[in-house]
Amino acid sequence: MMITDFTDDETLSPHEHCATTGHAFVKKTFHRPTWCHYCTELLWGLTGQGFVCEICNFVAHERCLRTLSQYCSSIKELFLVQPQAHAFIDIGAFKKKYCCVCRRRVEHSCDLKCEVCEVYCHSDCRDFAIRDCRVTALSFSAGNQHVLKHQWREGNLSGSAKCAACRKSSGQPDMFTGMRCDWCHISVHSACIRSVDQECDLGVLRNIYFPREALQLPITNLSMEEILSCLNRRKAPSDRLQMGDSKTDQDVCFSDDGITYSESSKTESSALSASACAPSFAGLNAAVADKLAQSHNMAMGGATPVKRKDKAKLRSKRKESREAAHFDDDLDDSVVADAEDPYSDVRSSVVVKHRFFLYDGNQSCEAQTVRIVSMTIRETALYACLKALHICDDAKKYYFLDGNKMEPDKPDPPALEDQQVIDMIETGTREGSQPTFVIRYKISSRGEPIKVFLQSPRHSPRLKYVKINHSLAASDIIEMALQKFGITDEDISSFVLIMTSSGLEEQLLVRDQLVWPLVENSILRNVRNLQYIRFYLREVSLISKPVRVFVGNLPPKLASRKYETYVTDITKINLSSRAFNPVYPQYGCLVVEFPNPQVAKEAVQKLRATSFEDGKPIVVLVLPKVDVEAALSPTASPLLVFVNAKSGGCQGVNLLTHFRRLLNPFQVFDLDNGGPIPGLVLFGTVPNYRILVCGGDGSMGWVLSCLDDVGQESKCSSPPIAILPLGTGNDLARVLQWGGGYTGTDEPLQILKAVDRADPIDLDRWTVIMQGDEREKQILTDRKSLKMEGIDVINDVDSNVQIMNNYFGIGIDADISLGFHMKREENPSKFNNRLHNKAVYFRIGLKKLYKPNLFKDLHNNVKLVVDGSNIPLPPIEGIIILNIGSWSAGADLWGADREDKFKKPSQCDGLVEVVGVTGIFHMGQILSGIRTAYRLAQGHDIQIYTQTTLPVQMDGEPWIQPPGCITVTRSALHATLLKKHKSSMKRGSRSGEATSAADSMAPEPASTGSFGPEDEVSDDDDSDKYVAPIHGIANAQLNLTTQRY
Repeated sequence: MMITDFTDDETLSPHEHCATTGHAFVKKTFHRPTWCHYCTELLWGLTGQGFVCEICNFVAHERCLRTLSQYCSSIKELFLVQPQAHAFIDIGAFKKKYCCVCRRRVEHSCDLKCEVCEVYCHSDCRDFAIRDCRVTALSFSAGNQHVLKHQWREGNLSGSAKCAACRKSSGQPDMFTGMRCDWCHISVHSACIRSVDQECDLGVLRNIYFPREALQLPITNLSMEEILSCLNRRKAPSDRLQMGDSKTDQDVCFSDDGITYSESSKTESSALSASACAPSFAGLNAAVADKLAQSHNMAMGGATPVKRKDKAKLRSKRKESREAAHFDDDLDDSVVADAEDPYSDVRSSVVVKHRFFLYDGNQSCEAQTVRIVSMTIRETALYACLKALHICDDAKKYYFLDGNKMEPDKPDPPALEDQQVIDMIETGTREGSQPTFVIRYKISSRGEPIKVFLQSPRHSPRLKYVKINHSLAASDIIEMALQKFGITDEDISSFVLIMTSSGLEEQLLVRDQLVWPLVENSILRNVRNLQYIRFYLREVSLISKPVRVFVGNLPPKLASRKYETYVTDITKINLSSRAFNPVYPQYGCLVVEFPNPQVAKEAVQKLRATSFEDGKPIVVLVLPKVDVEAALSPTASPLLVFVNAKSGGCQGVNLLTHFRRLLNPFQVFDLDNGGPIPGLVLFGTVPNYRILVCGGDGSMGWVLSCLDDVGQESKCSSPPIAILPLGTGNDLARVLQWGGGYTGTDEPLQILKAVDRADPIDLDRWTVIMQGDEREKQILTDRKSLKMEGIDVINDVDSNVQIMNNYFGIGIDADISLGFHMKREENPSKFNNRLHNKAVYFRIGLKKLYKPNLFKDLHNNVKLVVDGSNIPLPPIEGIIILNIGSWSAGADLWGADREDKFKKPSQCDGLVEVVGVTGIFHMGQILSGIRTAYRLAQGHDIQIYTQTTLPVQMDGEPWIQPPGCITVTRSALHATLLKKHKSSMKRGSRSGEATSAADSMAPEPASTGSFGPEDEVSDDDDSDKYVAPIHGIANAQLNLTTQRY
């Protein structure tokens, strides 16, 4: 969270002003073009062009130092009211992005990216990353008193970003500069930030954004990764090496990602961060440790300059590793400035005098992890340590201990004098080894000031400093803090004192508990905790707030009492029956309300560690409470986003992360992690909202099915739904003008704008009742009698009634869809690519072409009754009932020709269209636009009587249906969909070419050669539908078709 109350005192000198922002600027000479990070202008001159911060590498003109607004990373966190740790989930190499700590590029496989706020960071810099992630939910209701302000974040702007103040380009791909708001996503220059109103209105997404003031989530000590339940995607590698690793000199080559490689292989090692972000290494023997220091020193540019005649030779040796230095004895500790590193010219003039190892507290001593510190000629050892640890403080307040004399559970050895430290460092340099020190803070015997923050729904957040000593208890600090806050009319028993440190783990203090030992122990464990320790004066009412937790992936279709027993046995927490509400047995999930955050945290951790016989872990999601009346405006219509992460290859995952950054993460849900139920439950109290489904028609049907169950208890039972097509067929998306498939060319922000402008239309839904012949059903239950093993016969009473949204097919089209379904069940991991799915359909259709015709007598084995009238059937091999005007990835079965006996098809006219197809070639011709299907009937009550076992499919889900009666009638359930507005369509795009009226279901032009399922997803998503072989078969074999039929 960037601070906006910048210091702008004209009476301060530039260097005095820099002291208020925490920077440690030194004047430097740059040997290549360099730009100021504040005003983005070029640094001019031959020598001493500008200044660079020795901690965070901020570059600036001398004239810009007086008005500098950015705080250094060493003190920025001191101003945060509510720190929020970043959710570093994504790990990989990110092009043209910069680290938020050392301001260098992140281009290696071990770099990190926050899931919530798009902050990038090196793995070595993670410990120093400012915990200023977006706060997406409040711990108590802010009411109407809270005013949302911009949350400015520096750097990594897009190249097309424009400053909101001067309207000039603010995105600079070659440097870490510029500011953008995490809420409204506007961007400004750092120098223009005072010209922008600091009150945020959420920008163009204000109508669909779910503001954090409307969400209440009690503090549970759970990380954002645990709350969002996205830990199962990726995990960060360890960025430190442990002491005692048995490695020889030849086996060690170090990189930022903590991976060890063989030196002889000369594997490219990652570029080390700035000296302020020095990596941690194991305590190895002297020779290996010396090579570590050499590698770090060369990566930082801290060596004697290279002669010009040797530069070409040295560059050729380091061609494969331009930012990292290998261990090479003939390099004479020299380095050539890296063209990719904007600070290499600065570092090349810095001569490293000594190097040593450092423990930053008892915690690192116990874990045996050290940091390597490089000390230049003009620095003292303490100053170098504080710089490496990102501590902005007076070096006189710290001292050294001999790390070799540290023993667990024993008093500290005597403090080292300055001369002793110098002697140990110089001796180690002469002997080829590095000494090890432990840095300590001189805790004053007269006491230390602590930061106390007020957290109360009746008072605005404030900060006061309270000085503590050895005799003060928690109750004394509460009383002193209340007096400083001016709260004298309230009883101190209504407040509690909570302490946090670097891990943001909250510790509730007992009233008679002494505070001094806690502060002292925290500083001894890690000296950096001095700037992290903070206390919260919180009302008791906020401590005992209940927490709702969604629990899914349980065995489905059990008694409600059984689910309560499952949760109680796992958590060992006795809850009343009212705490288990609601329960959805058909989906195997429920919502549990725990009495307080402490109990909720314990239960969440136990549930996540449990799995059932099928090996699937239990899905656990923490759901905040929605406070609609307090913070949500009457005209707002928040957007609930569901993303099928397995659809469209990597498109689903990319959209999931983009939408979580553009919107509130609590309004974006992964369908693979709990399904639609948790999102629908969370929005159950919102009177007006919309839904965006990122997936195929199968994902859309899944959401509609869950909405039928959850919507009955919600304030908004039928919210409008838009669909972003990630599948292959995407027939419903084509009808709604969202296109035949998302290609990634549209920016996620533009997609959200299009959803906001979309027009609502109605969609009829149809009930399909299947009544089989009991004698035939019993015979077909034996799988050995089926020609295709692995297909279950529908014999459950509940499954005989289903809801149709798009179409229903029986005969040849369902048979091919069934073949594809079986192929996918055999190896679901292969079916995650749109083109591959189309190829599989093509092969299945081709095989059916030359096999004996199993459906040539379909018209004799099937009786069709529409609105009470028998419909004579021509020689056809398949019957399809249509609710929408698109089938098989955009094919128009009904056609555009009008007949007097039929009405114009529409999705909301209460009628369905019944058509017939004569075979494989006929369907291929339909896809090519040469022909249309046979129009059989149009009505609102359909009965199909079958005399033999036939394959059927509904909305892409196939099965074998025994003989009996299939009835299709209009359902009382309906759906409201969002059709893309014409103003949101791109010129020349396929979706823009279709200009049918809003109430017309005329599809887009047929996709040449497109066929396949509507969702190329995992084994648990049976949404793919049949699409016939491409029209090329029909065109090439037209004569053969005529002879056969």
